[in-house]
Amino acid sequence: MKTFLTIGEFSQAARISPKALRLYQREGILVPAWIDEATGYRYYLPSQFAEAHRVRWLRNLEIPLEEIRTFLRQKDPGDMRRLLEEYRRRLRRRMEKLEADLKLLERVCAEGEEAFFGTYEIRLRRIPSLRALTRRFLVDKTRFDEEVDEAFRVLHRAGERLGAEERGPEFCLFHRPDLEESHWDVECCLPVNPDLPGTGQSLREIRGCLAACTLHLGPYEEIEGAYGALLRWMDGHNLLPRYPSRETYLHRQDPGGAEPLRVELLWPVRRKPPKGEEKDHAPP
Repeated sequence: MKTFLTIGEFSQAARISPKALRLYQREGILVPAWIDEATGYRYYLPSQFAEAHRVRWLRNLEIPLEEIRTFLRQKDPGDMRRLLEEYRRRLRRRMEKLEADLKLLERVCAEGEEAFFGTYEIRLRRIPSLRALTRRFLVDKTRFDEEVDEAFRVLHRAGERLGAEERGPEFCLFHRPDLEESHWDVECCLPVNPDLPGTGQSLREIRGCLAACTLHLGPYEEIEGAYGALLRWMDGHNLLPRYPSRETYLHRQDPGGAEPLRVELLWPVRRKPPKGEEKDHAPP
């Protein structure tokens, strides 16, 4: 005869709240073994503790419910390993971000507000035009690495099909600074030979410009310090920013890699208009 546990008993033993158990039932993740139709009471089996433990572990990794459902339904060991590897990469990125946040906090405590901006050498450069394969889309800020990596993979495959010659490192253009806080309007670009035949949305000319430039070394989570330094430098040189800004990835750090991330920031600029004429010179 089977031993059934009430939702309260199962909740206490599995360390999962009754509210969470009801949510997991609705999502098809952890379903009661039996529901009494007369009372609506939910009952679980002791054999479900192992599945409950996996669900709680995955939730502690902040994995979305939809992905947990996919993982639990996997039967192929290879597919399960691939999913776990993806979760491992995400966890490592979270650890690296927390470590970077801690180091920045320690610097702010020791150095004050200047620690936010770091030490950046900034210069004004004329950036030439170039031809590039591009892909523009809205990027969820919480999935920036994954979505941009995939976009560049698509561009590299497109370049191979066209017989393109790569003529420089990958870079991203950041359009529309007034976009909602959860997303960026990003255009991933892969420079190619200027005589590459073809036109269309994926192949276009990136116009040259006059830009304030600096180099960021270190975690991507600290790159806002470089942007802050650029804005302060512009203000001190009677300049205003234009868009899109550009991030050129000279070295994209591998998880756990020894060499730090190297990103060149290029921010197009224009002269500040004389006082009283600001409205006639609104940013494009």
